[in-house]
Amino acid sequence: MDEHKNLRKWLKQRISEERYAHSLEVEKRAWALAEIHGENTGKAALAGLLHDCCNWKDKSGLLKIIESRGILLDVFTKAQPPLWHAIAGSISVQDELGIADPDIISAIRYHTTGRAGMSKFEQIVYAADKTSFDRHYPDALKSRSLAEKSLEPWMLKALKSAMKDQLKLKLPIVSDTWEAYNYFWELNI
Repeated sequence: MDEHKNLRKWLKQRISEERYAHSLEVEKRAWALAEIHGENTGKAALAGLLHDCCNWKDKSGLLKIIESRGILLDVFTKAQPPLWHAIAGSISVQDELGIADPDIISAIRYHTTGRAGMSKFEQIVYAADKTSFDRHYPDALKSRSLAEKSLEPWMLKALKSAMKDQLKLKLPIVSDTWEAYNYFWELNI
């Protein structure tokens, strides 16, 4: 992970100290999960490190990045600004860092919502974000253990939890999350 030294400097200048510490934890966790599940550890660690690279911008700054690519947010996504940093982040790593690897770009893009047909690599980065060791929630240990054993059942459980949280907040379920849940539900029956 030493090859990420310059990227860490870039990231540290962009995000809060707390978010930076979280990104370092996700970097380590993504490496570990990739090793367990047979994916490229260096790429997973890089995606984990950069996943929140735009989690510092205000709404107008995020929209500016998103709209620079001609992306129009649907009404459900527009209602949830906390999801926008993932879309903007996937664009920023391409534009500012020259990262062209579609696995990394997609993993960053879908680390908040998931999507139907997620690759194992995308699932690893999603899981690394939700199970990093700086996360302290009920059943965190069980969740980490399940993610290490089998990603697809973990994804189903994580997406269900995410949807419950959105419903408690009276927010809509974005189509990517709804479709991801149905996709993993079908895989797990």
